[in-house]
Formats: sequence, C-alpha cells, structure tokens
Amino acid sequence: MLRVSLALLLTGELVVQSCQVDLVKDGGHQYFIKFLESPDNIHPEQRAMAAFVLAVIVDEHPPGQLACIQGGLVGICLMHIQAAPSGSEGQPEPLLIQWLCLCLGKLWDGVSDGVTLALQDNAPSILGHLLSEPQPEVIKFTVKHLNWTSLS
Repeated sequence: MLRVSLALLLTGELVVQSCQVDLVKDGGHQYFIKFLESPDNIHPEQRAMAAFVLAVIVDEHPPGQLACIQGGLVGICLMHIQAAPSGSEGQPEPLLIQWLCLCLGKLWDGVSDGVTLALQDNAPSILGHLLSEPQPEVIKFTVKHLNWTSLS
C-alpha cells in the first residue's frame, strides 16, 4: 500500500508542478484545502496526500502561496498537527505530520503574510511540541522543512 501511495505522490508531484499556475488560476488548490479541512473520517494517508499536493502547489510559487494562505491553509495544517490521529501506540501518524510540516515550510517560505498568520496561530509552540516526539522521522521533518528563522 505504501509503494502505491508513494508512486501516486510522485506522479502527482510531476503533474502538479507542471500545472501550478493553472491549478491556482482555476482554483484547484481549494479542492485540496477543503479535503484537508474536511471533518469527515478520512484516513491520515489520504490527508497526507492532500498536504503533499498543496506543498507542491506552493513550492516556489508566490501566487500559489498567497492563494493557499488566503484559503486558510496555515491554520488548517496547524489544527491537524495539534489533533493528529493517533497511530498504533498512541503516537501521531508520522506520514501526515511530515507532509503537513513540508506544506507549512513551503507555504510561508519568503511570504511575510504566512509567517504573520503562523505567529498569530501560535505555530512556534505547536510545532515545538513535535521536537519531543519519539518518532525520529517526525523530528527530522519538523527541523528540516520548517524555516524556523522565519518564526523567531
């Protein structure tokens, strides 16, 4: 199952990266934001895929960053990090947390509005909590993909 998910993600990255402009212009990013925000009982891997696609949409694409910031993506990602579904041992689902961190890091990279919203939503405290997670992959993604200097 994981290999299928990774193959879909990699394929999605190639397609989305080549279509960033069109997706934002046509409002396609809103579908993924709404999916990520949905209160429905959605499997964490599916939410992770939506976070991944959004990370690609905002990757070095200022119009995508601003559209997703205006769509409330900062708060949605932070909400999911705070209330991450528990895995087998009561730990947060690492795949979901990793892609949410990647998405946030790319979302506010070089965009002061994103950093301002993150600070207003108490992001340093929420994300700082991840540094004490027992799962090394969560810590690695937290440190690697979040631009901590932007939040200080």
